[in-house]
Amino acid sequence: MGSLLFAGGYFFLVFWLLSSPKAAQGGADAVGRKLWCVAKNNAADSALQSGIDWACSAGGNDCGPIQLGGACYDPSDIRRTASFVFNDYFLKHGLSDENCNFASNAALTSLNLVTIIADFHRVA
Repeated sequence: MGSLLFAGGYFFLVFWLLSSPKAAQGGADAVGRKLWCVAKNNAADSALQSGIDWACSAGGNDCGPIQLGGACYDPSDIRRTASFVFNDYFLKHGLSDENCNFASNAALTSLNLVTIIADFHRVA
């Protein structure tokens, strides 16, 4: 049951991330595992917003997709928005821990996002 809740909890984030081909891309580490940079669950909304603001200005991200009218615009969920922005920055600036930090409000994951979606559909 715990894994079902875990999978279900990530389903919406994963679905949203995978709806944008650019955001769905993960980087690969030295042994070829796919990696994604995502917002931490325990990060404060204000800290995530600060990370988004930095990445979309000084960080050099093109944040058009998260703006009003963009394919990934969703003002209701800052974690999804931050995960999109953080992963985009991570992919564009190099696959390193430093490029997935955002004041300790982001983390790398090698979780196979496609598997989570498949598992969720199997039990739903």
